[in-house]
Amino acid sequence: MKKRPYLPLEGIVVVDFSRFLPGPLCTLYLAELGARVVKIEEPTQGDYTRHIPPLLGHHGSYFTMLNRDKESIGVNLKADEGQEVARRLISKADVLIENFRPGVMKKLGLDYETLSHRSPRLIYCSITGFGQEGPWSHLAGHDPNYAALSGILDTIGSHDAPPTFPGVQIADLCGGTFPAAIAILGALLYRERSGEGTFLDISMTDGSIAAMIMLLGAHFATGRDLKRGSEYVTGKIPQCSAYRTADNRYMAVVALEEKFWRRFCKVMGIPEWKDCFIDSEKAQDPDKLKVLRQTLERRFAEKPLKEWVKIFEKEDACASPILTTTEALNSSHVKHRELIFYLEKDGFKIPQVALPTGRKGRTTHTPPP
Repeated sequence: MKKRPYLPLEGIVVVDFSRFLPGPLCTLYLAELGARVVKIEEPTQGDYTRHIPPLLGHHGSYFTMLNRDKESIGVNLKADEGQEVARRLISKADVLIENFRPGVMKKLGLDYETLSHRSPRLIYCSITGFGQEGPWSHLAGHDPNYAALSGILDTIGSHDAPPTFPGVQIADLCGGTFPAAIAILGALLYRERSGEGTFLDISMTDGSIAAMIMLLGAHFATGRDLKRGSEYVTGKIPQCSAYRTADNRYMAVVALEEKFWRRFCKVMGIPEWKDCFIDSEKAQDPDKLKVLRQTLERRFAEKPLKEWVKIFEKEDACASPILTTTEALNSSHVKHRELIFYLEKDGFKIPQVALPTGRKGRTTHTPPP
């Protein structure tokens, strides 16, 4: 007997008013788990990301990556007729997600207070930069703004250079998408027990501060600011740093535990440093750490990346090549885990990334609307 796909949210209906990244990725996870997602778009141009280059097929690559397995309807929310269409859709929904600034949905007559009278079981999730209330709640912003105001940006980059904008939207994902998805799943479980819907106020800045939990442990313990390059995981120590190879590529060394560090030193041919693991007495001497870093810089500069990969590929030493995007996507890991698959739409093969839900979810997917 063929096993059914893992669709724990089958039968759940989600009405999605969100745009850009945090909300659409959240609803993509819900769709992957079996929910029916109805995307509400502006009727003349649709979601902004449909048109942002580069293109995959006829649509912007951001849109095509975020909106498979969803339905879409164009609704003019500024018109009375459009608002009534939205209310009818919501009346049949289990979950509503929106990421407008506070007050916008109230002006449209689509706020939680209004809708919950008609739909008391509705789970209503608002994703905003700063939450529904507070001194910053009215401000506009994007991912780097929230990362800046949470303190994250001040920890990224070299100690002697300006903060670096990360290539991954940390605030959008860690502050928006993932807290929203977790909160929605919790609210669905709560509704099963209580019969009650709820309002979820997700702030990307709040989530970004929470994402700093490890660094904040150091801050609370010492009372000092967490400056770039000043912590174990941000380049402070040579046992956890990136090193340039002979061909101008990089290896990432993260040999934090004693057993990994000792193995690393053996492989590198520097047994005299094997007792300099991070919590050893030797590792507390800044002068010794400076010499160790210089030693590792010289050693890694002796060989190209491919040779270092071959040297470390069978060693338990926490030393890895820093791959390009193309190299990462063509790795044996990605191929074995089947993380890339393709959808057909309008004569184009559209690459997609499988979501890590822990189990095989949908066996078939529909292309973006």
